[in-house]
Amino acid sequence: MEKLVSCAFNIDTACVELHFTEGSICSIDCTAVENEASDNGACCLTASQAMIKKKLPEMLDYYERNSEMFRLHEAILKGLFLKVPENTPNLGQLKKWYCSTNPDGVEKIEKYALKNAVIYDYFYDKWILFEEIVNNIPYEFGDAESFLKTHHKLEFNKNGYWYLLNITEYRLPGEEMPYDFARAQIQEILTNSNRLNFDRELEENLYRDAEKSGDIKWLYKGEKSIEKESIK
Repeated sequence: MEKLVSCAFNIDTACVELHFTEGSICSIDCTAVENEASDNGACCLTASQAMIKKKLPEMLDYYERNSEMFRLHEAILKGLFLKVPENTPNLGQLKKWYCSTNPDGVEKIEKYALKNAVIYDYFYDKWILFEEIVNNIPYEFGDAESFLKTHHKLEFNKNGYWYLLNITEYRLPGEEMPYDFARAQIQEILTNSNRLNFDRELEENLYRDAEKSGDIKWLYKGEKSIEKESIK
């Protein structure tokens, strides 16, 4: 069976020319194929999306089988961060509330933050990069690993503001990524893989359909030149 060596678009003929190992060349009428494909374009897109969606439940299995691929390059953490003016009302109460993770405490913090906070970042339920927090606090954190191992909270005052940070969980560089942090990366890997497989299958189907309908014109077959009329 001949193998495809190269594929190129011929601008003069508006055809794609496929070159095979034994010297054969076939030309595909792009206009004819495009017209046929456009009729089924929406269907193809829907099928592609459905295939991708069907694969998404496999993310956890992929993560477990390839855990060594998912290592942290930066520290990450979960928690809560507030920046409030130093003359903010009820500061003493706020310092009690911001370390609370129960629904009642969180509700009080949210109501307070709406009126008084310059920055309010709730991330008890998601991982964020430690660097994102560092960029918002004018504090000398030093080494991320040392800080995270020795601090579960930070109360810092500078230039007229209080910075309040409560840390509930953290992971250090070199450690395995938590699944929910790696999930977006895994989804991208699987999505790209599925798209490549779908595109490859689609191309093969279009080629077969074009050959059956006569939209392919063989220019050379082996050593002999063969020309067929292209069906318009």
